[in-house]
Amino acid sequence: NASPARRGGGRTKGAGGVEDVEASETCLNSKDDGTQLELVSVQVLFRHGPRTPVFKFPDSESISWNLCQGLAPRGYPIKVVDMNTGGGQPPLAYGALRGVQQTLKGGCYAGQLTDLGKNHARALGLKLASRYSDFIERISENQELLYVRSTNFPRTIETAQNVLGGMAKSDWKHTISVYTVHSDEESMVGTNTKSCPKLLEVLDEGKRLYAQTAPDEVHRIRYELERKIGKKGVEVLRITKPGLWKGTDLIPTHDVLKCMMSHGMDLPSWANETLGRDTHRIAGRQIGFVLQGDGKDATQRTRVARLGIGRFLGLVNDNMHARIHEITEKHPRSPKVPLLSLFSGHDTSITPVLAAYGLYDDHWPSYCSSFTWELHRDISASPYPESGFYVRVLYNFLPVSLPTKSGREGREYIPYEEFHEYTKGLTPKDFARECACDTDLSKAGHGTF
Repeated sequence: NASPARRGGGRTKGAGGVEDVEASETCLNSKDDGTQLELVSVQVLFRHGPRTPVFKFPDSESISWNLCQGLAPRGYPIKVVDMNTGGGQPPLAYGALRGVQQTLKGGCYAGQLTDLGKNHARALGLKLASRYSDFIERISENQELLYVRSTNFPRTIETAQNVLGGMAKSDWKHTISVYTVHSDEESMVGTNTKSCPKLLEVLDEGKRLYAQTAPDEVHRIRYELERKIGKKGVEVLRITKPGLWKGTDLIPTHDVLKCMMSHGMDLPSWANETLGRDTHRIAGRQIGFVLQGDGKDATQRTRVARLGIGRFLGLVNDNMHARIHEITEKHPRSPKVPLLSLFSGHDTSITPVLAAYGLYDDHWPSYCSSFTWELHRDISASPYPESGFYVRVLYNFLPVSLPTKSGREGREYIPYEEFHEYTKGLTPKDFARECACDTDLSKAGHGTF
């Protein structure tokens, strides 16, 4: 079959910095050979919106974070539900709780979704409502066709709430459940070593290799900062924190400067925009090296994927399979499998997905970045066999090719069977067995930013 034609016009930046594709996605797409594809399910993973820093930094007492004044439109009414027990929200993990309890000058707390973050999330919701308007109409009639999941962090839950605020139609009246789990059990974060001891070993190996091969630029930045803020200031930025990075960890510095630059704030006296751009670029390579090595060998990224984000990728595949089964059963009923599933996560959710698919290019995902899985069926095939389904994946609403046979041929729509087989290689068959090891877990963490 010929590859499906791409739909949509040029790209622009919409409200909140979310990228727009001029033409919305309809339920019907045409392939080059005239075959029509019907969109039958969509799953979207997105990062939370702009927030305050989660790391300390020199001269922090001089910075006022008065960015959480409640000036953004209110999000949609939600109820947070523990997906394991059906009860209320699970207790926050230590990292999330520590941030909430750390009040910054100006009134925000550490890691808080700001008013700008809420506006970015709302813009993403508006984008989704425009792109998948047919589904939104059907959800208006039956809200069980919408599923919302979030990690158990206030910033991701509030991002989901504000995405819903932008997406909801005026006739939506019901409170929407947002499902979550305790962070120790989280499968949506690809660096969650609390849930997988073996992952800690694998990531540590990546850190050791990066420390040995880090570019000279890393050491230049470290020494320049030492001249400005001294060794104590560099210690505050955690660059020289004892451990496997061995003085090469620029992720905390990148995080602080990215938070400030995203909000248009004046940078501390020891920083400038050039440093912000440099640390953003280097930190992107740093985390990429941990997730996929030098990118030339698929072995490292497959190991990390199976132990990290693999269970979530398996869930995405299972959801597609359930929708296909629902459509192809002998006596089809009204759909019960959600047409639209939303997953609110972190950069450590998006980046591992990109790495697992061989798509990560060392560019750190921006706030409200998204990764979308669309399932289409060939409506010219009757009755609808399971072989008549196709998957298209998009990063920030632009189609990308997976490393399957059809993907390597440049096709946007790949047969579901290909997607299913590829996903099986990234999904652990026995998670508990694959994760077992003798590693000291005192250094394990939830791996979120």
